[in-house]
Parts: sequence; C-alpha cells; structure tokens
Amino acid sequence: MNHIRAVDPDNATLTAEAGVPLVAVQQAAADAGLQFPLSLAAEGSCTIGGNLSTNAGGTAVLRFGNTRELVLGIEVVLADGRVWNGLRALRKDNTGYDLKQLFIGAEERSASSRRPWSSSFPRPGRASPRWRRLPMSPRQCAFCPRCGRPSAIA
Repeated sequence: MNHIRAVDPDNATLTAEAGVPLVAVQQAAADAGLQFPLSLAAEGSCTIGGNLSTNAGGTAVLRFGNTRELVLGIEVVLADGRVWNGLRALRKDNTGYDLKQLFIGAEERSASSRRPWSSSFPRPGRASPRWRRLPMSPRQCAFCPRCGRPSAIA
C-alpha cells in the first residue's frame, strides 16, 4: 500500500497507493517534470490516504485548492469489504454522480482509500524579474535627482 503505481507526464496524472508519503509523491511528480502542489509541514510523514481522508489544504490551497480538487479518481474499500473502483483519468466527468466526493474528507467513516488517481500540474518555469530602462521625457527628467538637469519646478 505504499507504491506509486503510475506517472503519466503527458496527461499530468499520478496514481499512488494510500500509504505513500506526500514527499514521495512530490518527488515522483518532479522526476516526471510535473508538480504535485499539495504542501504541508508534515510532508515527510503524512500519507496520501490521510491527506484524502482529511481533505488537507496546505500552503498552496488558494492557488490549487484542497486535496479534493487534486483528485481525479479513487479506489476505496467499503465498510462491508467490497472494493469500489472510481479511478478515472478524465478531468471533466459528468456521467453521473461524483461518488468520490463522498469519500474525500470523510475521515474514513464510510470507507478506506486504497489508490487515489491524482492530478498534477506542469512545473512553473524559472521566474526572474526583468528590468528594462525606459526613455524618459524631459518632464519626467525634471523629477529625477540623478539626471543632473536643472529642475523645471522651482
């Protein structure tokens, strides 16, 4: 229950078992050139199953949403021992009720997650500020102390 089953960089998806630590999921996504944006203080010890169970938010929740928004599908073991397979790779699936939403954030009251199918995101490029010197008009130059020209305002 602690293996990463598949990483699909073309589809930006990752399938992991519930016992995989969050840091391992992030590393697997990074190795494929992707980013798994869920980031918590307990990255090294928390598991994906626990994050699903509590619908964890993390530090990037405002940009990427809770764990619920990162999950495309899930496979769970129901209370009576049956396995419900809701693994879907579709980003928009309106074929009926979205039953995975019943299990995410339920804190394992209704079932225990086995295998989530998570959505990943392309890694952001290196951001660097770009400064460009623009030509100044004579009026702007009057306010520039480094210009050396006499100020028009006296």
